[in-house]
Formats: sequence, C-alpha cells, structure tokens
Amino acid sequence: VGSEMCIRDSVHLVIFLQRFQKKLRAAVCIGMRPVSSQKKYILRIWQVASVLLLAVSSVSIYLLLEKDDFSSDLIECHIPTAEIHELTLPDGTSVMLNSKSTLFYPESFNGKTRSVYLIGEGYFKVMPDKEHPFIVKGSDFQVTALGTEFNVNTYSENDEVYTTLVSGSVKVEYDNLISSVILKPNQQLSYNKLTKKSRLQQSQVDDVIAWQRGELVFSDAHLEDIFTRLEHKYPYTFVYSFHSLNNNTY
Repeated sequence: VGSEMCIRDSVHLVIFLQRFQKKLRAAVCIGMRPVSSQKKYILRIWQVASVLLLAVSSVSIYLLLEKDDFSSDLIECHIPTAEIHELTLPDGTSVMLNSKSTLFYPESFNGKTRSVYLIGEGYFKVMPDKEHPFIVKGSDFQVTALGTEFNVNTYSENDEVYTTLVSGSVKVEYDNLISSVILKPNQQLSYNKLTKKSRLQQSQVDDVIAWQRGELVFSDAHLEDIFTRLEHKYPYTFVYSFHSLNNNTY
C-alpha cells in the first residue's frame, strides 16, 4: 500500500509540475516585464523556475494543499523582480505580494480550511470566517488565522522565515509543525530552517511592512542580508566576496 501511495503521489506531482511549467512560460498572473534581449528573458524565466522547483522538490505544494479536499485547480501568482502586486483571493482575503514572491491558491476554497502556499513575502488581510481558518503554508512551517493582518517572509534562499502580527491573533507552527506559538500584535517570530531554533521578539511593524511603501529599512543587518534584500527590490545582481565581509551590522 505504501508503494502504491508513493506512485500515486508522484503522478500527482508530475501533473502539477507540468501544469506549472506551462503556466510559467505564459507568465501567469502578472507577466514578465519585457526586456531588450531574448536571452535575458529566457534566463530570467529559468531563474524563477529553478527557485520554485527547488522549493517544490523539498515539499510538495500539491500534496500539502490536497489535504484540504478541494477539487479546483491551483493558481500560481508570481511577482517579477522589482515589482509588488495586490490581489484578492476567492474568499475576499487581500494579499500584497513582494518582489520575487509566488503564491499558490485554489480557484475556490471548498475544504474545512482556506489554505495557500507562499514562497517569498506577503502581507495578508484575512477575511473573517471562524468555520474555515485561513492557513499560510511554507517550508517546515504554517501560520493559521481567523481574521487578522500579518506579514510572512519565507524566501527560499533565506535560512530564516519570519511572521509578524499587525492585528488580531495568529498561531505559528514550525519545526515539522511540532512546535507552535500564538502571536500578539507587534510580535515577530523568526525560525531558522537549518538550526530549528526560533526567536520571539517585539518588532517595529512600520519597518517590517516598509516594502509596501517602496522602502527598505535595515536595523542591525549584516551586509549579506542587505545585498539579498536589494536583489529582491532591484533587477540587479550584487557580486561580492564572502571573505571580504566582516561581521558588522548596519
């Protein structure tokens, strides 16, 4: 039975990836910004695909969402570099997606929960529905809310993921969902996917959501983290030597 389930799940994943690849080539949801060179366009497509497929290889988005028993297809919305975009989900929930982020969600929420999968950073204003909790899934963590506003940062190239609560209440589960904490407004939980360590602290919400205003705010940040965030906001790559970077924060 175990092998049959494995084969069935593999078929599901292949079908999902094939659909994803076709839609990616069509520049789903937002579209890729035109560039001067066909080579650059193809390179950007495959850069996006490589990041997303790396995430899919570690955790099956399709199978995670399949547990909620909805019959509609998944929609993937990818935001190109240097852009942000706001969209409304089928239940009325508002989502602001940051640059280089991807959100997977169903055409309609038919199960007991309203589950979406996020790669990157998103700000959620959840439509209240006590009978159907809203869940943001990521690699090795998930955030559950009923009606609230919160920010989730889960870029695949970062070791840490962050959840910051603006209003209401959310439950954050991490470390293979065996640990959890309920956040209060202005609290932030950071979780390191490699060390499995977490940290709960007060946050400057205005700084956390500054990206929605087109701003970047750095506080006690290492140069490597600063360069990474700059690459999210601008369509450029920063080339530097790790050996030349000290451990100072800025």
